[in-house]
Amino acid sequence: MTTHATQSDKGQYLSVGMSNYISKPIRKPDVAGSSSTYLNPAQASTAKLSACQQQQPLSPLGQSRSGAQVQVTASKASVEEKNIEEIPILDIRVIEQINSDKAFIKEVHQSFLSDAPTRLQGIKKAFSDGDASSLEQAAHAFKSLSSCIGAMTLFHLCKQIEVAGKTGHIHSAALLIQGLEADYQKVQLAISEYQQQL
Repeated sequence: MTTHATQSDKGQYLSVGMSNYISKPIRKPDVAGSSSTYLNPAQASTAKLSACQQQQPLSPLGQSRSGAQVQVTASKASVEEKNIEEIPILDIRVIEQINSDKAFIKEVHQSFLSDAPTRLQGIKKAFSDGDASSLEQAAHAFKSLSSCIGAMTLFHLCKQIEVAGKTGHIHSAALLIQGLEADYQKVQLAISEYQQQL
């Protein structure tokens, strides 16, 4: 289970003996579907039924990049398959599928808001220093943090910045980092608005 989600990463992990592969953000249907491979037929049927039930649309709202409220749906399309403009700033299903307890959600959100500025600063410093390796690592860390709360636009941007660091094309991260800073402000607002609904 990893935030490294490119096809080359997947091939690398499977080639060294991993029996399966799930990338973050973690979703119950993906885990259930993957787990069903290792269950007996009766258990597999139960797991698949549970996964289908989890795919039903949920009622809470996410925040779009434009600032407009949009209903979060149970689309299976990955971030890469969507136009980033269509991705909710905060896909609250991600955290609610883990635990819908209000106190838990508030704690996780607060942890994110406390840690995110340091992660963002690490990305900016690595870029300023021209340090490709540090840029890759810093973007990976922020990507993982973002996926935990369903901050999918941050996740998507961090993934692109991580690739820029990994390939040594640091210059291509300049506009991405600007977008990252702007979207982080929107995530803060989306979290605040969501918590008011709790």
